[in-house]
Amino acid sequence: MLKLLFKQSLDSMQNRRQFTRVLFSLKAILTIGEREFDVKILDISLNGALINLEYESLDLAKQNGLLSFQLDDTSVIIKMNAAVVYQKGTEIGVQCTGIDINSVCLLRRLIELNIEDDKQIHKELSQLTTIDD
Repeated sequence: MLKLLFKQSLDSMQNRRQFTRVLFSLKAILTIGEREFDVKILDISLNGALINLEYESLDLAKQNGLLSFQLDDTSVIIKMNAAVVYQKGTEIGVQCTGIDINSVCLLRRLIELNIEDDKQIHKELSQLTTIDD
């Protein structure tokens, strides 16, 4: 199975800002270990997302998990491996550490529909990806 792996360091908060963020308001699930947390996506990019824990405030800093969400009016679920790189109360920044090819194509399309510069999305993809055999 092809999987896109992201080359950037998990500690690279400054580089995170180089990616186009799309304001978003959608419920999602953040799975860390055996626990699932209801979250709301506040914004999203090819490099990660800013999310809000819906019901609890737990220290999730530096933990790895899976962020998954379903696009409205579809049965399609986007899943990305994510590392918690920022947390302030219930607000959490996650960086995408891996994503399957179908999910990245859907996420790319979602971002393309919300930005005006087509070239920007291609630039961001080339900065992030490598194919893992």
